[in-house]
Amino acid sequence: MSRVNAAYLVNTLWWLSCRRSQHAFKRSVRQVEATQSQVLRQIISDNQDSEYGCQHHFKKIRHVDDFRELVPTGDYEMFEPWINRICRGQIGVLTTEPVQLLEPTSGSVAGRRLIPYTESLKRQFQAGINPWIANLFSARHALRHGRAYWLVSPPFEQQRTVGGLEIGFADDTQYLGLIGRMAAGRVMAISPGTMNGIRAEDAPYQTLLRLLVVSDLALISVWSPTFLTNLIRMLESSQDRLVRDLRMLVSKKVVDRIERILQSDDGISDKLANLWPQLGLISCWADSSAAHCVHEITDFFPCVEIQAKGLISTEAFVSLPILGQLGSALSICSHFFEFQAASTSSNDTLLAHELSIGTRYRVIVTTGGGLYRYQTHDVIEVVGFLEQCPLIRFCGRANKTSDLVGEKLTEVFVESAIDRMAKQLSIVPVFAMLVPHRNPPGYRLLIELNGESKKPSASTIAATLESLLLENPWYNHAIQVGQLSRLRTTLDESNSGLQWDTYEEMCLKSGIRRGDIKPTSLETRFDWDSARN
Repeated sequence: MSRVNAAYLVNTLWWLSCRRSQHAFKRSVRQVEATQSQVLRQIISDNQDSEYGCQHHFKKIRHVDDFRELVPTGDYEMFEPWINRICRGQIGVLTTEPVQLLEPTSGSVAGRRLIPYTESLKRQFQAGINPWIANLFSARHALRHGRAYWLVSPPFEQQRTVGGLEIGFADDTQYLGLIGRMAAGRVMAISPGTMNGIRAEDAPYQTLLRLLVVSDLALISVWSPTFLTNLIRMLESSQDRLVRDLRMLVSKKVVDRIERILQSDDGISDKLANLWPQLGLISCWADSSAAHCVHEITDFFPCVEIQAKGLISTEAFVSLPILGQLGSALSICSHFFEFQAASTSSNDTLLAHELSIGTRYRVIVTTGGGLYRYQTHDVIEVVGFLEQCPLIRFCGRANKTSDLVGEKLTEVFVESAIDRMAKQLSIVPVFAMLVPHRNPPGYRLLIELNGESKKPSASTIAATLESLLLENPWYNHAIQVGQLSRLRTTLDESNSGLQWDTYEEMCLKSGIRRGDIKPTSLETRFDWDSARN
């Protein structure tokens, strides 16, 4: 049996295993309020005997108003003492159900966080993942005929808490159900474990080397679009090395085909189409700051469909993309959601069925992993509805703030300013990030433009963006009194990806996994005075 036929059979089995979740999701979008009420009742009922449940009187909760009255909202810092007790080996702390492991993630402004994972939380993630997979394979049958590249974060070095709990999944496929893990392992272009032991800085090249021989590649799923664009740049700059290394790995016939394509006079988009003729869809971040990076993907792959990923974090599966729909659908079968209007500081919350199109909200989530009324600090905008289910777009992080001298620049505000600046100047940034510098105090815009876009001078870009940042009264005051220096701009016109490479290198050195490196309009974690400009 050929590999293509084998891929089709395995993908079809995976698709069929996801159909039940897809049908449940389709029913839920017609009854959002009832679905969300049932999700909350289940979480409260399951955990009423936990220490957290007892302290917050879960047994008295009969409806959502009781829940909002008895249980406070809180962010990771509020839950951290409880999670520390779990790390020490205590049971029944946040959930009645045992904690299986703690999954590490990086915070926007803090270091590593550890998120408790229970079997219920894994099922909640699957309630979002499975309808997405089913929708893909139902609406795009050709995707089932080939293999897929899923960017899988390498496992952390084996670690345990002082109480003996494992830290981290073996690999990202652990988020899938049993059949999903088995299927993914058989149709992944680069199977889990293949990249284990490879240094982070060598991983992109080794990934590209392995992908070149996957002629039936049908689907690419990465987090940041910049990971893929960097692979393409590497393909252009390292052709001879790639061919030489491939000769030690695969047959002469396979290498000869790849060499003919790479050494042809075709443009890069034609070469990519010849290397992967079955490639039908690329899934990646495309909202907020990542939107600037997607333009290059469409230039490299003009005939391939680009699907924006939903809003997913280590803590919660918030939304899933649906082909043909704007934005991504709130994963109402996964967790219980509340929302606060982003334009106010009110503590009042709205429920999923109470949201309005065109309004921005902060997301609060209650999960089966023991995070109750957890402030994710994600800001979303409602862009439409699927039946009764909100369709959302990720706008940025509400808690990522730079405050050198009291100016309080937030990621959401900076993202909006950069987007408006680009529209005013008719430019297409493929990378744009504002970073603070402290000697003297001020900010620098790191920006790279699309090769075909008009290229105003760095000073014009700086002046235009600064005029928009001055809408923040605290930033305006700091500039006027000389507390902050005028905005500087580092403009990369080479389309080389150097600025992203610098950012990615700093993230990797700080211990952030490649899959957790997200495009952002405002980055405050690093010493940018010592970084390359």
